[in-house]
Amino acid sequence: MIPTRVFPLRTFAARCRFRPNAVTLSALTNSRYASNWSDKLRKNVLLKSELEAVTPTAQKLLATGTWRHRNAKPLEEEVLEEEEQADDAQPKKKPTRSRAGKAPKGDKTRVNVVSDELCDDILSYIGPSLDRHKGCDLLDLYPGVGLWSRRLNDYLQPRSHILMEPDDAFYKPFLEDLLNRPGTKLTPKSGMLWKDLNSSHKNDTLLVTANIAFHPRKRYMSFESIARLVQHQFIDAIRTGQIFHRYGQVRMLLWTRRDDKSCIVARSMQRRKRSAIDAELHCEYLHEVCGKSGPDSHWYVRDANLDRLSAQMTAKRMRERGLVMPERRTPQEHKDALAELDRGDIVVAGGATPVFQRTYHETLASMEEAYESQEFAADSEERARMRRLHWRGNSDIMRFKSIFERQQAYDAITQLRTNPGEATEDEIQKLEAEWDDSFSRLPTSKRLDYLKCFDNVHLMRQDPPAMMWDRREYEPLETTVLDFFPNVDCSLLDIQPRTLHPLLTQTGPKSNRAADMFDLLTRALFMAPAGSLRKMLDGVWPGAADWIIPRCKSLHDPALGGRPAKGHYGGLSPRVLNHRQWQELLERFMEWPFRPEYQELLARSQDDSISDDHDMDDP
Repeated sequence: MIPTRVFPLRTFAARCRFRPNAVTLSALTNSRYASNWSDKLRKNVLLKSELEAVTPTAQKLLATGTWRHRNAKPLEEEVLEEEEQADDAQPKKKPTRSRAGKAPKGDKTRVNVVSDELCDDILSYIGPSLDRHKGCDLLDLYPGVGLWSRRLNDYLQPRSHILMEPDDAFYKPFLEDLLNRPGTKLTPKSGMLWKDLNSSHKNDTLLVTANIAFHPRKRYMSFESIARLVQHQFIDAIRTGQIFHRYGQVRMLLWTRRDDKSCIVARSMQRRKRSAIDAELHCEYLHEVCGKSGPDSHWYVRDANLDRLSAQMTAKRMRERGLVMPERRTPQEHKDALAELDRGDIVVAGGATPVFQRTYHETLASMEEAYESQEFAADSEERARMRRLHWRGNSDIMRFKSIFERQQAYDAITQLRTNPGEATEDEIQKLEAEWDDSFSRLPTSKRLDYLKCFDNVHLMRQDPPAMMWDRREYEPLETTVLDFFPNVDCSLLDIQPRTLHPLLTQTGPKSNRAADMFDLLTRALFMAPAGSLRKMLDGVWPGAADWIIPRCKSLHDPALGGRPAKGHYGGLSPRVLNHRQWQELLERFMEWPFRPEYQELLARSQDDSISDDHDMDDP
């Protein structure tokens, strides 16, 4: 949600938990917020730096005149002006052209894949996993210029290839050679056409690919962009058996902007909202095939040691499979992980003082280098700022050491809980009470920081890790903005649906409404994702926690992602539950003799006024 006359800046700042005088135009357009807010602020304006055409395909797209930066004239007008200036004998009069003679224009917010090299690298990288789809029916949504579509057609040799392209007149010249192939058809719609493929199992005879990357992004209701809405619909349709998923568990290859995929492929606990939970429940895997390396956001980061561990686990899986990345598209994180594995420098989740990469670290390093080279004096403002950054760094170090010490104390209590006989129940309870009491006396801001660190470690310690990102089978291939036109960071997502828990398929009035109640249940619990699970369950319906929590083994067993230690702050919160725990939570809820009817639960539910994938809510 952005500031408007109806929703003023002051209210916006309060909702986003910023000080009102801190939310300024410059603050929203700097590097920290640029990926989330710049598109909204510049209102469908393309920058000149985003229209660099390097590949032949990109140059053809630029020549159409559809994509223009601010104050740029259409290519057609530039040519006409040059002709007028060359002919001095003629009056300076702009020639007119009939409407029928104008070239068709396309949607200027569309982002196209324009690198043949990237498409070839992708197919050589994940090609073996696509072999089972050879000869399939290929449904291609928004193919655009068709570079990816052509390569996919070459590899799969589909028996039919349906291209659904609303800008058919604009893109048809780019697709001519593909349309001449047998079984290929261009449909001038953005909808879907299907053959009758009745199935209730994994359907490898149908493959869906789509390009839902738009720049600038188009917001739709509570969704940050239309792409996020489409992702939500595609994944939700797995549960309901709608659109193409009525024909089975259909694999999807989706091109999307980098900042649009983070809602379903979270790289930190803070970004793991309901959309990511749904993806974990409904998908066997969700891989990022290619994309820009590094954190998705400088605002939401986790302990860098956890990122190193995640990279090491992935490197180990790739070695076991014999999977090697092309050198030109290997991210530095993967190279570092391989070197660490060779040295035996293995990271343990929660085994060392946390390290957080912040932007001020780079600023401080550059200022120290400048000071050593005597670029500014000891009594200058730059020196004073460098001193302040030093103080901030030292303060962070002390705070992170305190976090680690509290983590170790909690781990010791957990160890006593899981190894009966090492201490009496009274001794364990005393330690839990002391830990809880010391935690409760912390300032709210510090307590939230500590809980974020604990929860990120907890998600990583599970086997397998709770988040899809940490379970990835391979690292994404490195891309650059020049692989796309306009020049925007994009990613390719490979989504394979899973066989759902039976209760998650119970939707609609002719069922027991388990899936519908689960949707209300998760919505209510994520009203306060960092809150106590017990407290939030009782908020859903009185008495729910007393029945459900003692009967959910996975909530207490560390091997299943549970926390055996008791106490207000030591318990689980909704944001750290894995997909197995969510399923067991639903099972116990449906077994509860006093559970409410769907209509009663619906009446009690509250309207969540902030989108689940909102980038600025409370971390």
